[in-house]
Amino acid sequence: MKTYVTVDNEPNELSHIVYVDLSDSKGNIIEKTRWQLKQMHAKGDIYLSKYLAPGSYILRAYTLFMLNTPEVIDEKIITIISDSTTRNKPDSSGFQPHLYILPEGGTMVLNLTCRVAYKITLPNQLPLQETTVRVTDNDNTEIFKGKPMHDGMGFFSFTPQTGKSYKLSFDVNGVNYTRNLPPAEKEGVIMEINNTHPNKIFVSVQTNNNTSYPSVIVMAQMNGVTVYAQNYNLSEGSSGGAIDKSKLPSGIVTITCFNSSMQPLSERVIYNNKYLSRDPSFTMKSLNTGVKAKNEFAVGNLPDSASLSIAVTDADEPETPYSNHNIITYLIMGSEVKGYVHNPAYYFRKKDSATAAHLDLVMLTNGWRRFKTEDVVRGKMPNIKYYPETGISITGKVKDQFRKKLNTGGVVNAIIKTEDSTTIYTDAVFAEDGKFIISGLDFKKKAKVFLKEIPEHKGLTTALEVDPVYIDTFKQVYHIKHQLYKLKVDSSAVVRNPMAAKFEYKKTNPNELAEIIITGRAKSKEQQLTDEYATEQFKSSEYTYVLDSNTSYNNIWQFLQANVPGISIGTGLDPNVNFSRNTGIRDASTGADNTFVEDVNGGKSSIAFFLNEILVPIETISDLPPKDVALIKVNRNPSIGLNAMHGSIFVYTKKGYDKNSSNNRMITGYGAAKEFFNPVYETPDSKTGSDYRSTLYWNPELKIVNKEAKIHFYNNDISKRFRVILCGLDSDGYPIYLERIIE
Repeated sequence: MKTYVTVDNEPNELSHIVYVDLSDSKGNIIEKTRWQLKQMHAKGDIYLSKYLAPGSYILRAYTLFMLNTPEVIDEKIITIISDSTTRNKPDSSGFQPHLYILPEGGTMVLNLTCRVAYKITLPNQLPLQETTVRVTDNDNTEIFKGKPMHDGMGFFSFTPQTGKSYKLSFDVNGVNYTRNLPPAEKEGVIMEINNTHPNKIFVSVQTNNNTSYPSVIVMAQMNGVTVYAQNYNLSEGSSGGAIDKSKLPSGIVTITCFNSSMQPLSERVIYNNKYLSRDPSFTMKSLNTGVKAKNEFAVGNLPDSASLSIAVTDADEPETPYSNHNIITYLIMGSEVKGYVHNPAYYFRKKDSATAAHLDLVMLTNGWRRFKTEDVVRGKMPNIKYYPETGISITGKVKDQFRKKLNTGGVVNAIIKTEDSTTIYTDAVFAEDGKFIISGLDFKKKAKVFLKEIPEHKGLTTALEVDPVYIDTFKQVYHIKHQLYKLKVDSSAVVRNPMAAKFEYKKTNPNELAEIIITGRAKSKEQQLTDEYATEQFKSSEYTYVLDSNTSYNNIWQFLQANVPGISIGTGLDPNVNFSRNTGIRDASTGADNTFVEDVNGGKSSIAFFLNEILVPIETISDLPPKDVALIKVNRNPSIGLNAMHGSIFVYTKKGYDKNSSNNRMITGYGAAKEFFNPVYETPDSKTGSDYRSTLYWNPELKIVNKEAKIHFYNNDISKRFRVILCGLDSDGYPIYLERIIE
């Protein structure tokens, strides 16, 4: 995958971290990743376990700052299909279509002509395409009869009468569904918007009580900023005006009618469709749908500064019905409207009157979400709970041993051991209230963190409280735009495509080994614990000791003194510790390395001490109760890879020991992007074996030379048609999108 981040559709490096997570239909997060943004972009991948149950899942991409307005988070619905899925029929149990009735402006008013929109969807949010809608009153007099105009959406106009009630009904599979229309207000204001003209937005306002509403104010706002305001005189019951579209930015406009006290009476959203995008060209250089054959094409008219990704997939692969969602439709509409919009790309392919009318239906039935009109009038912005992240950081507080009174001043030392064996040493000064922040961290995958506070006054007993980190704690999505239902795939729709061929191939060509019996010697307890606790770099040692949980030793030094040959340990609770062979030695060739270790230990030892494979000061080992230690490994000889020229000791605490200790924790760094495998079939030998890939080519960092990108890829064994999808942004934030079917 590749992610692109903008602020109001313009380049902005407000945040330097992007999150991508996968959740199920109930909002449980299955997988969560964090990626470093560079120039608004990040490439990466997300792991799909083979044990994932078949069904629909939600893929989300966002920055932490976007959680303040979670409705703008991009969501894509993906469907996991397994072998068992293809044998199930569609699930029709509990079928109940959804009907939304939405009067324009929010209300109906007696004796005023009102426009009422409706939207009918199936339980899985997909539109009900074919039905007939009837609107009748309580005397069963028909007010309206007609079919939805587009994708289950339509509208009708009528004048509500005193003493009347109304209902809307439609049929699905021979079953009739009925819903009552909301009751009309006795008095009020109706605002009607006509957005079909290419240059003007026409506004009409009427009231059934011009005494209560002698005049109103019509205001238009975009992104929380007022772009139009006009007083409308209703002394004669109605008034109208026009808004010049050329003076408005492209995008969603909220138009609100206020009374003289600035209380909203009616509200409507429209789309000002003048969005610009870059249109690349496509040239097929060489097309060959043979087995493992080479294909070449070029994409032109590209800005050299653009950041682009491109995919080539099997065009006959099954698609989720939700999949027509791309970078353009998200940026110009998907990030702003409420609920699911089916096939959003349709509304921006043409600018004819029919498409404009259908786009206006989306505005009538979905609405806008990001700012409340009342807040805009008062200049109130959303509450900020999450702040932009410029990098990985650790925050917390220093408290006394009773965790009540905050400490005053001092330094927090951090030792961070990453999965790739890199060690980061840093520190932070904590303020008078005990708060500290360690920022600017840059590492990938997981890392172990050990924090140690250095008080100004010796003998002061303190504790550290580390704030929870978002990526390591957030397990539930608290806002999901798409409420999903479990889908089952009809076998008739699947068996005709390569997905079924792959399943059949796997079953008819099993790769199973014959039974193998392996005999060997049982591992010792030391070997077992070494395999359980130690990573490869730390497995080798001269001596390995397993500590008994019933040990009678008062501290680690007593244990080492009794068990390790050639170790010199001084007296007291915080002794000097060295191996006898190295006592007093200062070797010129290794002095620099050893000086570092001695500095870490405050001059008390030349031995490098590692707690759970993190280099720590000697006093940290002094504080460890022996009953909480599982394993100790001792090396009296030098280890250049660990900078331990005068020996090293590895101490491992028991599993769960540091569970409640905030001084030691595992934190998550940036994801390490895997390189996508694009095979090369140039020689006969390279073409052996089976190839049933669905994605034939993927490149998240497409190179552009003289406004052109050249691509070549190799087919699999079965594909006969290819789908090419290119998308990205140029340096000005304009989206670039191209989709082609090649056959």
